[in-house]
Amino acid sequence: MAGGEKKQSLSPKEIIHHKFGVKASYRIEKVHVSSRSNCLYRCHLQLPDFSVVSNVFKRKKDAELSAAELALEKLGIHPQDDDITVEQAWDDIVERIKYIFSDEFLSSDHHPLGSHLRATLLRDGERHGSVPLSIIAAFDAKINSRCKVINPSVDQNPILAMSYVMKAAAKLSDYIVVSPHLAALRRKNPYPPAIVEALAKRGESIKVEAVYIQCATNGKEVVDPVTLDISSGRYYLDIIAEKLGLKDGSQLIISRTFDKTAAGYECRVYSAIPKLNPSDKSSKAYGKRPVDEEEQSSHFKNPWNAKASSACGQDIHGDAIVAALGYSWRSHHLVEHDDVTLKSFYSRCKVINPSVDQNPILAMSYVMKAAAKLSDYIVVSPHLAALRRKNPYPPAIVEALAKRGESIKVEAVYIQCATNGKEVVDPVTLDISSGRYYLDIIAEKLGLKDGSQLIISRTFDKTAAGYECRVYSAIPKLNPSDKSSKAYGKRPVDEEEQSSHFKNPWNAKASSACGQDIHGDAIVAALGYSWRSHHLVEHDDVTLKSFYRICCGMSPNGIYKFSRQALIAATLPFSFTTKSNWRGPLPREMLSIFCRQQQLAEPVFTISTSPVKPLSETLRSFKKLKDSESNDGNNQCVNEYAGSDDSFNHYNSKDEEELPVLESGYRCGVKILSKSLQDLVLDCSPGSFYEKESHAIQNAALKALTWFGSLFDDLDADPEQPRCYTKGQMNWMFTRNVMIKGKFPSSKRYEEPEFESKTKTMDMDRKPKRVQTIPNGSLVLISYSVSVEVEADFWGRTGKCLRELIESNEEIEFEVGVGSMNPHLESVVTQMSVGQYACFITNMPAEGLVLADASDTARTRSLLSKLAAGLEYNVHLLGVKGPTEKRVESVFFKPPLSKQRVEYAVKLIKESSAASTLVDFGCGSGSLLESLLEVPTSLQTIVGVDISEKALARAAKMVDSKLNKGACNLKTIRLYDGSILEFDSRLHGIDIATCLEVIEHMEEDEAFQFGKTVLTLFRPKLLIVSTPNYEYNKILHKSSLYHSKDKSMSQRSKFRSHEHKFEWTRAQFNHWASKLAKSHNYSVEFSGVGGSGKVDPGFASQIAVFKRKSFTEVKKVSMQPYKVVWEWTRAQGDKKN
Repeated sequence: MAGGEKKQSLSPKEIIHHKFGVKASYRIEKVHVSSRSNCLYRCHLQLPDFSVVSNVFKRKKDAELSAAELALEKLGIHPQDDDITVEQAWDDIVERIKYIFSDEFLSSDHHPLGSHLRATLLRDGERHGSVPLSIIAAFDAKINSRCKVINPSVDQNPILAMSYVMKAAAKLSDYIVVSPHLAALRRKNPYPPAIVEALAKRGESIKVEAVYIQCATNGKEVVDPVTLDISSGRYYLDIIAEKLGLKDGSQLIISRTFDKTAAGYECRVYSAIPKLNPSDKSSKAYGKRPVDEEEQSSHFKNPWNAKASSACGQDIHGDAIVAALGYSWRSHHLVEHDDVTLKSFYSRCKVINPSVDQNPILAMSYVMKAAAKLSDYIVVSPHLAALRRKNPYPPAIVEALAKRGESIKVEAVYIQCATNGKEVVDPVTLDISSGRYYLDIIAEKLGLKDGSQLIISRTFDKTAAGYECRVYSAIPKLNPSDKSSKAYGKRPVDEEEQSSHFKNPWNAKASSACGQDIHGDAIVAALGYSWRSHHLVEHDDVTLKSFYRICCGMSPNGIYKFSRQALIAATLPFSFTTKSNWRGPLPREMLSIFCRQQQLAEPVFTISTSPVKPLSETLRSFKKLKDSESNDGNNQCVNEYAGSDDSFNHYNSKDEEELPVLESGYRCGVKILSKSLQDLVLDCSPGSFYEKESHAIQNAALKALTWFGSLFDDLDADPEQPRCYTKGQMNWMFTRNVMIKGKFPSSKRYEEPEFESKTKTMDMDRKPKRVQTIPNGSLVLISYSVSVEVEADFWGRTGKCLRELIESNEEIEFEVGVGSMNPHLESVVTQMSVGQYACFITNMPAEGLVLADASDTARTRSLLSKLAAGLEYNVHLLGVKGPTEKRVESVFFKPPLSKQRVEYAVKLIKESSAASTLVDFGCGSGSLLESLLEVPTSLQTIVGVDISEKALARAAKMVDSKLNKGACNLKTIRLYDGSILEFDSRLHGIDIATCLEVIEHMEEDEAFQFGKTVLTLFRPKLLIVSTPNYEYNKILHKSSLYHSKDKSMSQRSKFRSHEHKFEWTRAQFNHWASKLAKSHNYSVEFSGVGGSGKVDPGFASQIAVFKRKSFTEVKKVSMQPYKVVWEWTRAQGDKKN
């Protein structure tokens, strides 16, 4: 059947399945929203080359569909248009039109277009069986999708789709009659009489309420109610056309569905097909949206209908009707319908103009305009900006209201617009007297006549007790020179623009708080009537502190500060490294919180995997280092994300060496749309690649948060310094902005600070030398307090400083080098030693931040008005946990160094074709054992030995999982709990022994003991030992070598891990291995992974391979100190725990 159901279009999920099959994996994630009782769902779709993350939805299947659509968009495939060319699209439209006018389609009840076709067959004359082009274009999804292939702009301009349908139908001249003057199609040969007779049954007449939007001569639309009398047997489109003064439904253009009624019926806009001006016959007029009145009048006779166009998101010209009706799927008689009343239309003021969210004056004007249509019932008072009922209420009702309530006093915040352009924020008390309207009282505080002159913002926050906060301000007045309505519809973006429209200056603080335009003085308060009484005013105090906390919490930086309970000390990090090091809510969660606060749609993440242009081998990218180049006392860990954008990477500086980038990885983009219009607000596509998908998502969210944060006032920003963390900038900041009290760093590890030094100013060293001792990537635990301090000279007589405690934390942990603490604090802490105290003074941050954090706002504000010296910090460094070895190594090596070591060992094992037994000493979580289960070898038995029960439990779980997934060639697998320094006779005479990155976790004498025990008692044919090359640390840490006999904490911190007891140079490792080999009749060869052994400083991980020269039988002593914790044997097929 041509164009028929034998060639149905596939859904997005079906297209994904046909392309990728089982390689496409959907994962549903629950998203809990605190403000809702139920949860939402987000879908992760993983494809071979990339993954996408959907928006949040109430239903799982909607989330899956959204993820599939995002994936198709990224692949450049339009749903239902997979691999469709323009020529094929034209052919599909032709075949589809032919099928629509077939007997089979008319008889079927599976498509709403069939109902329209059956209804047209009841018409008389030349309109009999003529289906309007607008119906075919609007209701047939396949034709619509193929039109998008030809021209994607059909979404905004349905006239294009109609013209394409007509052009395609012209190719079916033997089958279809095209009526250009009717804008309709009909079948050339009549339908069988039996089918037509079956349609003769009449249905019932119905009446439907709709909205008529008339284009007036003054350029403004008039909105009126209209009743559509859908008579029995008549085509409802003809009835709508008559209401618009048209001949029939073929002259109508129908918009896409733009909304639904409360009962769930679809709303559409119906209008006349616009006519071209005689002076413009070009088709260009049908393809371009008029952007202003001059342009639209140059193309079309019909004026542009702004209200109707705004409602449906498509260009509407001339008068229009908004209605919710249509045929059901099974009958042309039963019209599914719902009323669209004036009330329901105006209740959606956002449909008329979505900018009412930012400009409540628009909503007020729409309410007044709608009320004017109720002149018999409502009195509109434009000069009062109020409405009242025309006829008085019954006396009995009014008398019942005479009972007086109690007077209450409410604390609020008064935001005054000062002449210098900055707002002054002061507390104010609202005395809500008994019997008075509280809006009149607020109006009096603002110098207004009564509450009718107030404009009230939307609810933007809640107090601690749960009461809603709003901003109250005067309705702004237009300048006499600007009477246009444009002033009410545009947000002023600068002082010059706003002053050109309104007399009242723009109130930046109040506008920022509520997210709407506020002009002139304003009051922020939390009060209102309860649902049951006009006497009881529900209220809560809005203090200066609570107001500033609200303002702070509106920004991404503030969200993070509150989560850490450190408004002064904490700042939003600029980089996400690992989940284990992150403190506070994850960036993705914070971005969702911020979007909900700002009434934005949930962020949409798109993940891709793509190769990055590889650099030369890691070691070769670093020139041979000289000893003099290693004398860098900073001991700074390199940036983990060396491949990130320069604009976003605060670590990279010109004087630092270039670091290698990932050869492949994940890259994530994030899009954020407005909630009402679905307009694109932010399209953030970082160029950085990350090893893990989760890291890519979190960093994309963090970059979006940083971008949004730049739109807010950075309350703790120091205007004299950028927020950067490069070595040079941190040093500059320390010498420029930090004043150290007393000697620093302290020579005593637990020296108490002297808080009452009378010679403080003399003791301050304005130019101390900053020496960073804590590397980036470390986790630091501190306790601190922050106080406002006023200079001693200000008080004169006593000569004492006055302090007020602002913030303190007994314990707070943060990661060094990612910007999670303010740079003043971090620049000091990173040069301290554990146990030290430091006391220093920094510049004063913004007053609002201090007041948001202060316990006694009034006293703190009084101090700030005096000659404040700044903020005094008292810090105690409680502990330091250095960056993990895996993290440090992962910066430089792709694949990671740990994986390279395992691959090297597996290669040697595969080459040992006669080996049947292997023991991995210090097996940990079983990374080597896991690899041996995945590759074919000659091994029959593998054993893991470790002293950590937790590590062995993880290894057992991993091996068990691998065995359940498939067969392996092994006969026996065992895990032993025991010390590798002890001999177990069950493992005597093994073929291969491995010990990868283990000996450095012992003391050096124990490492010698381990070597002796293995080579003397276990006697393996092959022993593989690896350990870090300490010389390579000057690349990893950029630190200098220390004397091998010095084991102080500062030198220990220069190891790759704080758990290492020692790390050997190449010479030390060579000496250890050669001595053991010579003593026990073994040969030894040296190699390594990570870097190159041909140039300094050698391999990052050095490896010694011992080979037994001959086997001398020794007296076997039965010793079995190892405990079997897990075992599997092929013969019995069982597992023991």
